[in-house]
Amino acid sequence: MTERNNQAKSSIVGKASPVENRRTMANPVAVPPKIWGGLAIAAIFLSGGLASCADRTAQSPSTTDTTPTTDPSVSSSPNSSSQTISDRDFLTMMTAHHKQALEMADLALTRAKRPEIEQLARSIIKDQKSEIQTMAALYKTAYGTEIPAMAMGGGMMGKDANSMNGMNGMSGMKMDMNALKNAADFDKEFLQQMSVHHRTAAQMSQMVLQTTKSPEIRTLAQSIVKAQTAEIGQMQKWYQTWYKAAL
Repeated sequence: MTERNNQAKSSIVGKASPVENRRTMANPVAVPPKIWGGLAIAAIFLSGGLASCADRTAQSPSTTDTTPTTDPSVSSSPNSSSQTISDRDFLTMMTAHHKQALEMADLALTRAKRPEIEQLARSIIKDQKSEIQTMAALYKTAYGTEIPAMAMGGGMMGKDANSMNGMNGMSGMKMDMNALKNAADFDKEFLQQMSVHHRTAAQMSQMVLQTTKSPEIRTLAQSIVKAQTAEIGQMQKWYQTWYKAAL
């Protein structure tokens, strides 16, 4: 009798209980978060998350709790926590983006009819030239090389092109200089294009704030969000006053 009892106990110990089996099925192996890292930005671009200056459509960039904004057009979007960009890509893309803004602002110095537009252009030139220098220094320190050039359409040129993954077709990196140069109302066209351009910069900054470990890049991104959101607000007020329409 004792031998049969021992065998029964051994059989019970060797089998998982129904509760344990259910626990095992309810907790499958989690997919490591890094697997999704390379897909996040591509999903944004494929879904049209970043606005095109030529489209004139203001999209809603993602935000973080660290840098709240006051402009409704720079607000949270669904799944914003998955919208990220690496430090390296941020510095590369933002530098190219700033250079586009400088080109637009330079044109405004000779074409703008209103002094407010000219003053805004001068402010953009001053601030963004300084930020370009800051980004060049950060990139050199971190990666030991100069920031690689990007074509105006958003594609990177040179041996580092593949590192941008699916971001080469980023619509928010485009602008329509031909439309700006030939606009019947330059001030109106400038406000339309620059406001969308600023929103894209704010969105990219919000994206890098999700993951960056660099205090310098965090400070820079927060500064871009704050300054360009304020300028968007000012442009919206001017547009409403001058053209009786929302921007």
